[in-house]
Amino acid sequence: MITSTLTLKQRKKETHNAEIPFGGGGAHTTYEKEKTVGAKRFFPAILYAIFMSTLSMYLHIFPLNRSTGSHFTVSKEVSIANVDSHDTPSIEKSLAIAAAVFSQVKAAALQPQVERHVTPECRPHPTKCDGLCETVSNFIRKNRFGVLKNPKTWSHYYQGVLEYYRCTNAKKIVEVGVAWGAQTAYHLKNGMDFIDEYHVVDPFMAGYDPDDPMSQQFEKAAPGSNPQQISDAMFQGMAMDLGRDGMYLPGDNEKIDPPPVCRLRMHHLKSVDGAKLFGDLSVDAVFIDGLHTYEGVMDDINAWMSKIKVGGSLIFNDFSSSKFGVNKAVWEVANKLNLKIKMIDNTNAILGGLESCAKGPPAPRIRA
Repeated sequence: MITSTLTLKQRKKETHNAEIPFGGGGAHTTYEKEKTVGAKRFFPAILYAIFMSTLSMYLHIFPLNRSTGSHFTVSKEVSIANVDSHDTPSIEKSLAIAAAVFSQVKAAALQPQVERHVTPECRPHPTKCDGLCETVSNFIRKNRFGVLKNPKTWSHYYQGVLEYYRCTNAKKIVEVGVAWGAQTAYHLKNGMDFIDEYHVVDPFMAGYDPDDPMSQQFEKAAPGSNPQQISDAMFQGMAMDLGRDGMYLPGDNEKIDPPPVCRLRMHHLKSVDGAKLFGDLSVDAVFIDGLHTYEGVMDDINAWMSKIKVGGSLIFNDFSSSKFGVNKAVWEVANKLNLKIKMIDNTNAILGGLESCAKGPPAPRIRA
């Protein structure tokens, strides 16, 4: 086996960004083609052109390595038996090159971490919360109840988002970044007639962004305690309150009845890591309310775009705020993929989904 790079008199190198159709691939999947044309032999060039055309179509059907969100590069520096690096390829050699490259691409494309259409399985919710967990949970409950009771807080848009889910028949939903869990509780209580799975992905980290008020709020849950212990306690307490007990507001008449149990599936992970648990084309909608920096939003888009079904929705909270990088990131992706940004309300923007279900105003563009 000889490892060689074909070098001919006429050599062209092109790098393309493969824009995978929305609902079926990442926004930044790239691959490299080195197109070699032999001056002396015409048929190998024709065969090569046909092969690269077929390869391009294959890449759109099986986007490369999407489940990990990573980039995969294909080049002509492949191992081909009995090929001289300075020889003009014959038809047989061109076919050998084509077969080797196609084999590499296929092997990479057909090794996803999670099978398509698969979501994480249901796991038992905690049954105990004492000590630090109880202290942190009391703090979280107080804030969650406050949001749910006051329509001037975040809760003013919860019903609009729920109606959008219902209109688009979103049965499997992911919420990235849940704060106190108020929206999670609202949708579980009021959407039980159609929501089959409601996944929560949140690391419950303090101090993650100095410009985000929630970043500082988490530190107040148990001052002086270890941040990781606070994070673990928040996850444990919220999973028990909402998943096992169906807690909504204080009082027996204010519960999520019956308790969500397996309808609520919580994942104590950062957004990008949580996305790896989901197969491609597995969920109907992802509500992104995580790290609000431009880089954070772009990471979320790359991580989750391939996870939604064809016709599914990526929803972005705080899209209209000038304090964050959400608006810039979403507009950049929309322009690159030629997508229209739709609005549920004045706050939440949509990529994908159904325009007939989006009742909000035209999408604003915030100039940094």
